[in-house]
Formats: sequence, structure tokens, C-alpha cells
Amino acid sequence: MTGTAKFASVNAHKGYELSRRDDLESLGNLILYLWFGKLPWSDIEINEGSDRHRKVGAIKEEFDYENLTLPTQMQNYIKYCK
Repeated sequence: MTGTAKFASVNAHKGYELSRRDDLESLGNLILYLWFGKLPWSDIEINEGSDRHRKVGAIKEEFDYENLTLPTQMQNYIKYCK
């Protein structure tokens, strides 16, 4: 995997070829980080790099973004990226 697990798209965690869609998803994760000050998967306590990437990817894949308190525009952006 290339990049920071915290902001990477789900496809990056799966090892797929990345596209502009993944860039938009990563940007969305960055915006969420700036909005809340942390991400739900930021506190994972795994030291091994590849295990951490897999665990963070699994959390992102299952995470329900609709439970976050966000403006409607950001909710729509996240749905569009997914």
C-alpha cells in the first residue's frame, strides 16, 4: 500500500489500482479529520504496519458515515465518492 492508512481509500487498502475516485475519497477522509480532529480508525493499537493497514481498511469498509454529524453537502460528497 502506498500512502497514509489514515486517509487512504478503501480500494487502496484492498490493493486495487487507484483512480480519481480514490483521490476524492482520500480528500473526504482528510476533510473529516480536519472537521472532527481525529478519525474513527485513528486509535488502532497495532504496531505491525501491514496488520494495521488491513485492520484500518476493514473498519473503513464497514463504517457508517451517516451516523456522523456532518453538513448535508459533506454527507452527499461521501455518498458520491463511495
